[in-house]
Amino acid sequence: MASYQVNDPSGTNLMEVINDVLTPDPPVKGADLRIAISGKLRKVPASGAKVDTLLKYGMIAIAKQSDDWAQLFAGSTAPTAPGPVTFAVTLPCPSDSPSGKYAYSLTATSGDDVIVDLTGAFLLS
Repeated sequence: MASYQVNDPSGTNLMEVINDVLTPDPPVKGADLRIAISGKLRKVPASGAKVDTLLKYGMIAIAKQSDDWAQLFAGSTAPTAPGPVTFAVTLPCPSDSPSGKYAYSLTATSGDDVIVDLTGAFLLS
């Protein structure tokens, strides 16, 4: 079972996270890992927003990527008004990945604003 923690101590992130869902859950070696984040957008990010995602096994980076925020809205356009929102990133989970505890981080930024910043963990067997 995966767990996650939102990093927003001052409550200023542009998005309030309601849920973080991994698919498949539990993750499977050799299959892509989809991380879907849903929540409430408090303010629309400026154009050019980026989402940086990192998957680690201990101190070893397994996958790292940077995506354009506007490209992560499965078949629809990026939000143009505050309100409910869901976006997803997909990372590879190589078939030769060792079993054990993995950590992931996802940080979306727009200029100096943080849209969402969260970390999570899961067991891979």
